[in-house]
Amino acid sequence: MSTLTIVGAGPKAVAVAAKAHVAERLGLDVPEITVIDPHGVGAHWLAAGGWTDGRHRLGTSPEKDVGFPYRTELTGDHRIDAEIDRGMAALSWTSHLIDAGTYAAWIDRARPQPMHSEWAAYLRWVSERIGLNPVPGRVTNAEISDNDWRIRVEDAISGTPRILSSDALMLTGPGTSERRFLQHSNVLSVAGFWARIAADARFTGRVCVIGGGETAASIIEELTAHRVAEIVTVAPTACLLSRGENFQENALYTDPEVWTSLDAATRRAMLCRTDRGVLSLQSLELIGRDGRCRHVMGSVSSVTASATGPVVHVEHPGSSVAADTVIDARGADPSWFIGLLGDGARAQLAMAAGFDPEGGTRRAGFVAGIEGSIRRDLTVDGMDPPLVLPTLAGFNQGPGFGNLSCLGLLADRILGGISGDGDGLVSVGSRAISDRG
Repeated sequence: MSTLTIVGAGPKAVAVAAKAHVAERLGLDVPEITVIDPHGVGAHWLAAGGWTDGRHRLGTSPEKDVGFPYRTELTGDHRIDAEIDRGMAALSWTSHLIDAGTYAAWIDRARPQPMHSEWAAYLRWVSERIGLNPVPGRVTNAEISDNDWRIRVEDAISGTPRILSSDALMLTGPGTSERRFLQHSNVLSVAGFWARIAADARFTGRVCVIGGGETAASIIEELTAHRVAEIVTVAPTACLLSRGENFQENALYTDPEVWTSLDAATRRAMLCRTDRGVLSLQSLELIGRDGRCRHVMGSVSSVTASATGPVVHVEHPGSSVAADTVIDARGADPSWFIGLLGDGARAQLAMAAGFDPEGGTRRAGFVAGIEGSIRRDLTVDGMDPPLVLPTLAGFNQGPGFGNLSCLGLLADRILGGISGDGDGLVSVGSRAISDRG
């Protein structure tokens, strides 16, 4: 049996573990899965993860749950794949609400988007039903040794290290929520902002929020409930943009087969238009109703301290914004995991991405090179043992793999790549054959 270690116990990890659980119960050969997270399942949707206070609304429909789109492609046998879908339906968002006795109320309230904490509760409900118990630790290093990954994990409480071995490694999550442009008491990271909210801090004066995506949206929504004089957003776009919400755009996320036929420029443009640096329609409507919100177009070059407070310097059009408080809400860092890799693994990844490992790497170009190397099974072409990077798979394989839009298909691709044959199909064991008669 192969082994898969997943760093981060978020929706992607839960989706892969859930489908593996259902498939194994039907007699299919699936990898043994270990999930590592210092805070447990769904932590980034709770205050403990530093990205939210848990009270803001999910941007994606909750029906795009761990089994969506419920068109399993794991074995190539329609009857077995349909049986897997039925097993995953028992782990759906709807089943969760039925189990909690809240399904009718949710329907009667016109199916509102759940709060982040409610989404975390759903992920934990799934985990309980499949017996997923993450290792409570923090990964500090992942290196290649012979044909295996050697993963150094420090215990979340004691800090005691241990080494885990795995045939394949999957890295998920947004990276740190602690980054900020300047070490200053009034320049806050995302985690610093939510920590102050948890401490019942109230913001006043002029607040500048750097960023124009969902991370910034949750912060802006929170600030509209405070007695601030002005909320200034700074982002490279001419205005705050909404996510693509029409059928054709959503369909690209659900069914990415058309995606691979698009040229690179079209794919980049679509990702910018529908996924990166964009807000949900609900967030934009709320922000648009608040007359205190103002937008400045441009890229932030630096934040400096003045006698009256922090100043945000904008490269284009070469202006500055003085504020009482600055919040760095740039969101996820797609390259966060590079520093986690050992020298050998990082050198192999650089070569796979088309970089000379001895010549240094420019981070943005390095990430683009990795994105271009992601295969159908969401592994990096040229990495042995396999390195699974679903968060960076959007450009090459389809925009839904980097977010919550097709978690069930994401699980198919990953499990099929690790346990399947050359076509990504998982072999059927004797028990599944006998179950079929």
